[in-house]
Amino acid sequence: MQKFLGKVCMTLLVANYSLNALSYDFSKADELFKKRQNSFKASTLAKSEYEKSLNTSLTQKEKIYAISQMSRLDIYRGAMLDDISNSTRKKF
Repeated sequence: MQKFLGKVCMTLLVANYSLNALSYDFSKADELFKKRQNSFKASTLAKSEYEKSLNTSLTQKEKIYAISQMSRLDIYRGAMLDDISNSTRKKF
């Protein structure tokens, strides 16, 4: 019984590691997200990187993360950046 449980645990660990290894790499989008306060363009680039991720096969959690980040960027670009005209805000 103990050997069986050991094999099950090892299988679960390997499966978990494999799933993590295949997950989408948001590092580029996350770096751009950190620079969002620099300009409207920087925040727009960050949003486009998250949008690109939606065209790949993401897990449910990854989709939620990408859409959440895009929403945060929309709010930021729409209300928190100064010196941006309303027409520019509406384009993006």
